[in-house]
Amino acid sequence: MPTIVQLRYDSAARHTEICAGEQKMDTASLEGMKMEEWLYPFKLKNIRWKGIYEELSAFLGTEKYVVLFEGTAQDRKLLENVLADTPAKVSQPDSTVDIVYQREPLSTRISINGQPFDTSRLENRTIDQWAEAFEIGGKSWGGIFPELLNEIGTDRYRIRFTGMQEDMILLVNTCPDEVEITYQAKPQSGHALSDIGSRLSQMAAGAAANAGGLTTALSDAGNQLGQAVTDAAASIKESEKVQQVIQSDAVQNVMQSKAVQKAGGFWSKLPKAVRIAIPLCAVLLIVLAVILFRRPKIPTYTVDPGGFLAGVSKDQMPVPGGTISAGRLEMIATVYFRADSHKPSEVYLLESESGESKECTPHHSDINDFANKDADYDADVNGTDQNKDGYVDYTLSRFNGEEYTPICYLRVNMETEKKE
Repeated sequence: MPTIVQLRYDSAARHTEICAGEQKMDTASLEGMKMEEWLYPFKLKNIRWKGIYEELSAFLGTEKYVVLFEGTAQDRKLLENVLADTPAKVSQPDSTVDIVYQREPLSTRISINGQPFDTSRLENRTIDQWAEAFEIGGKSWGGIFPELLNEIGTDRYRIRFTGMQEDMILLVNTCPDEVEITYQAKPQSGHALSDIGSRLSQMAAGAAANAGGLTTALSDAGNQLGQAVTDAAASIKESEKVQQVIQSDAVQNVMQSKAVQKAGGFWSKLPKAVRIAIPLCAVLLIVLAVILFRRPKIPTYTVDPGGFLAGVSKDQMPVPGGTISAGRLEMIATVYFRADSHKPSEVYLLESESGESKECTPHHSDINDFANKDADYDADVNGTDQNKDGYVDYTLSRFNGEEYTPICYLRVNMETEKKE
């Protein structure tokens, strides 16, 4: 267990507290000073301060320790920079570890305080395997809890587990006493509007048999649309461009026409239930259109494959997150992905339409000691044309701390004469 020291800094009051268990460090000489001042050595009057690392080492009697820092993110960054080249580590007392584990397809994703944790060593391994220590390709894995302790610096953290509850129980039964584990249901975002749409359809069907209850049912559905729909409709209605269109001569002429006036008379004669249903459906369609319009477009790249070992060539296509190239052997395509080396903490997932997939990080080939030391790719995934359209489709995704989100689609042309 590493030596732990707690450091609290109030930047507004310029007040510093340092303690290790029951032992409290004398910080009177730091009172009223900015953090960036006492991180480094100084001499003021009769006070000689050697800098935070040297002072904490003397206070704790060891040069290797973990600082549990309480303060602003900016101040924490300053402390991390000062201790970067020392055996000391900086952590936070309320670290959160998110573990997302699924059996089919087998996948493990871990993030610490929202930052992806490299799980490349866990590829194709089940939770009962990576919960314990193992050796792979000359690289060792100490087990999930020792690895998290080494990364965070303390076992005072909380795990939020997403997956099957029987898998979570395995972690609960083996975790250290200080670690907290809670179950995190898989997010169901994005379904609220479709659920409401389904409910509206069900109500409309029921209304055919019971017209008297239609008004109440539709009013209930309208309430369920919630504030989001109201705000969206108001935003559209009040937008400057919409108002300009409404006030234009062309629209006003149409609104004053006899045809529209007749339609208005027809509208007033419609049953109240129908007059409620039509605007509700219109608002729902508008909101769905806005959501679809705002959805970011994911680019698609078409690749003409070279030889089967195209991945070791220098002729690679830039894509979001790195570069790719493709090879082909008979009816099997292979995509080679090289991740951007300047983002070492990113985790990627490359999947083919036939179900093959691999997770990787930048320099994945170096980390895992591939047989081909000169390989200029971090992941290679085979695939076959399942839908017989002449292309093998791939999806490249990036882990955002909770789940993988697609960043681009790849199409390997299996018919060289076919062009897009």
